[in-house]
Amino acid sequence: MNYIILDLEWNQSAKGKNFEKKELPFEIIQIGAVKLNEKGDVQDIFNCVVRPSVYKKLHSAVKEVVALSDEDLKNGVSFQEAFMHLMQFCEDDYVFCTWGSQDLWQLQQNMQYYQIENAFPKVMKYYDVQKIFSIVFEDGKLRRTVEHAVDVFEFEKDLMFHSAVNDARYVARIFQRLLENKEAMERVSVDYYKPPLTKKDEVCLRFKTYSKYVYRVFPSKEEAMEDKSVCSIKCPICRTALRKKVMWFTGNSKKYYCVAKCPFHGFVRGKIQMKKYAGDPHMVFPIKIVKPISEEDVEKICEMKKQVAEKRRLKRMKQGS
Repeated sequence: MNYIILDLEWNQSAKGKNFEKKELPFEIIQIGAVKLNEKGDVQDIFNCVVRPSVYKKLHSAVKEVVALSDEDLKNGVSFQEAFMHLMQFCEDDYVFCTWGSQDLWQLQQNMQYYQIENAFPKVMKYYDVQKIFSIVFEDGKLRRTVEHAVDVFEFEKDLMFHSAVNDARYVARIFQRLLENKEAMERVSVDYYKPPLTKKDEVCLRFKTYSKYVYRVFPSKEEAMEDKSVCSIKCPICRTALRKKVMWFTGNSKKYYCVAKCPFHGFVRGKIQMKKYAGDPHMVFPIKIVKPISEEDVEKICEMKKQVAEKRRLKRMKQGS
């Protein structure tokens, strides 16, 4: 298996948001990639400038940071050709590695716009190198720039940043170091551009301290929350089915919370986030995370539920007056 360290540069409407195409707000103008083998050795490097067909003039903000000119873009290849060459570069057995979650989303959005068949798997697994770096060197939540990570490792800054191929090469160096941390490398990420469409495609990822579930697409949030499998809770450590102490509730219809208690491992929190389906923004798919929490955390969730109930009570009173 190969690790494909992928980095993209993209452009947007030079005239502002009012002039952008909703189906393609960001158009890829450069694809860079580094291929590593399982040991982390560099096998090949990919660099391709893409000739835009939607936003042909560089946005001023993009022009300030990328090392590309309008003339470079004119001499680039079509996105269809660039993507074909990228897939040939990746070969058959590979996993993408990116700095953050945006690159894979933008790649697939551009594929959809240019009517390229998306043969990537549903709920595609990949390595978010930015997240893994944060797990190893930060608090797991903070997200740093590539240049910050380069400084932490004291790598030589021999390449210009904000070039897709150069950033891919920097991220490859960072990833080579992170490969040594087996526990961090277990924290695989999932891309949600193609969520499960059927129950058999649903995914459960089990980590050392929590579980993540990615469910199929539902017509509405309400129907999703009526599904037994979506609302059930299992201990992320021993997999015991649990009874809820605090039933599911939400304050904004995007995030839902509950609390259950495992007789062996104590309290756990369930959190469901509703994501819009890219194929139909009226439909949603739930992502559920179940993790152990402290008694203090339980109290905070109970207080949150009380505040939600009070807000709804006051709203009803106001509507009735």
